[in-house]
Amino acid sequence: MKAIISRFKYRGDYEIIHAFETAIQSTYKTHFNDQPTTIPIPLHPVRQQQRLFNQAEAIAQKLIQPYHTNILTRQDNTKQSKKSRYERITSLNPFTVTKQPPEKILLIDDIYTTGTTLRQAADLLIKHGAKSVESFTLIRS
Repeated sequence: MKAIISRFKYRGDYEIIHAFETAIQSTYKTHFNDQPTTIPIPLHPVRQQQRLFNQAEAIAQKLIQPYHTNILTRQDNTKQSKKSRYERITSLNPFTVTKQPPEKILLIDDIYTTGTTLRQAADLLIKHGAKSVESFTLIRS
């Protein structure tokens, strides 16, 4: 799985996401019938330009429902993959809320390592008015 994610995320092989389409859709239908507002974890603009696509957004596209990329932005361009577990857990929140978040949110990300990325995004969204934030990830490492 590590090799597949590396190829998808770091070598820009977008087509790999299609192999997960059925699993993504069935998992979503099983666990998120209430259809919360979907927000893919954003990449910093420089990172998005380097990768040519946002892997979390690629997952959100497979849900076949609207998703929102204008509620949360990323200010920090530091690679999480280069940080130790301690550095990830103690890092400053890299996100900014750009508009009032809805009450029910589903954050989408590609990989759950320490949970820090999702936790930081969720904390900020709740601080700005969201009532509940859940997450959906492709992989847990």
